[in-house]
Amino acid sequence: MDKQAEYKKFMSTDPDLEAFDNELKKYVEMEAAIHAIPAVHNIGCMSLETNPVKNSLRSEAGAWKSQYSKNLHAQARDEMQQLQDRMKDYSQKLERKVNDLDDVRDIMAVLKQIRDRESQIEYQIVPIEEKYHLLAKNGVHVDKEEFDDLNHLMESWKRVKTQAGIASDKLIDKQSELKDTLKQNVKDFVKDAKSFRTDFVTNGPMIQGLAPMDAAERLNKYKRLFEERQRKWDSYCEGEELFGLPITQYPELEACKKELELLDKLYGLYVQVVQTIKGYGDNMWTEVVAQIDNMTETATGFQALCKRMPKQLRDWEAYAELKKTIDEFFEVLPLLQQCSQKSMRVRHWESIMQVTGKTVPMDEFGPSAETCKLQHVLDLGMVGFVEDIEDIA
Repeated sequence: MDKQAEYKKFMSTDPDLEAFDNELKKYVEMEAAIHAIPAVHNIGCMSLETNPVKNSLRSEAGAWKSQYSKNLHAQARDEMQQLQDRMKDYSQKLERKVNDLDDVRDIMAVLKQIRDRESQIEYQIVPIEEKYHLLAKNGVHVDKEEFDDLNHLMESWKRVKTQAGIASDKLIDKQSELKDTLKQNVKDFVKDAKSFRTDFVTNGPMIQGLAPMDAAERLNKYKRLFEERQRKWDSYCEGEELFGLPITQYPELEACKKELELLDKLYGLYVQVVQTIKGYGDNMWTEVVAQIDNMTETATGFQALCKRMPKQLRDWEAYAELKKTIDEFFEVLPLLQQCSQKSMRVRHWESIMQVTGKTVPMDEFGPSAETCKLQHVLDLGMVGFVEDIEDIA
């Protein structure tokens, strides 16, 4: 009989402790029955020695018992380890000194977890103990250290609960001092929020006439500065809620938050568009034909994203620059396709360069296969001479 197949079938029934007990008991009784078989069996004038057969049967029964006991042991050990790790984590967090609101919040979160899970943890300890007792009853070897851990499990949980009570008392003692500190911090933060708003409006990414890429850099700077204040904002609001104080409003930060979110959408797309076009520009001109369809699909996607931008962004200078960049790239694609045709000769390119007043690296056949990149062709600014280019091409 296939042990693995039978064991898999047994586990598929989601066995409880009683089912494991019945299986283990079955093989323990088999071992006892085999052991009781006489060493010599006489049949008439024949005398049969049974030890070889007994040893083989006992070994097989032991292997079946081991199959079940190992899994039960591993399950019990893992469950006990998880509880020990959780108690250790609780204990370490409760030992944390209370210096500020972050400490208070963290300790209160641990105290809440302990209250919520108290009955659950005590309920988990009993089944673990029963699993180990079942293993011991059926003669399964378990290290002494493991049994010691089991015996200390309930005691460890009691220590954690005692520690939680002490931590709760410390919080009560520190409450008045922490509340006064919070009030002062909030008072200072109100001033800081107004100062940050003034700086954002005066020096931030929304200044008129600022180049889009420069604005994107300033946006990243002010996003980092705002995130620092957001953490304080959240912490102080939680502290006020914790101590039952009125929640302070910060209209300056709320205004900055809304504008930063809008700016992030706008400049995020702008930077993506610029970097994508720059990436295309690094391709050799000879590779353009194979890329036209992909570039057209990308430009169409950018146009769709631009159209879905919030209405309040459409009056901004950066939005107009973004739309212009996408539209010009979209307009130049058909010209690139025409200029990449095999019928194009050196004379055609010379005419295009004469019309645009700019040049590209050339060889005897046209744009240089070794040095001319798409960016060289884009720099010709063909969009401004669409009709002339179409006539030449």
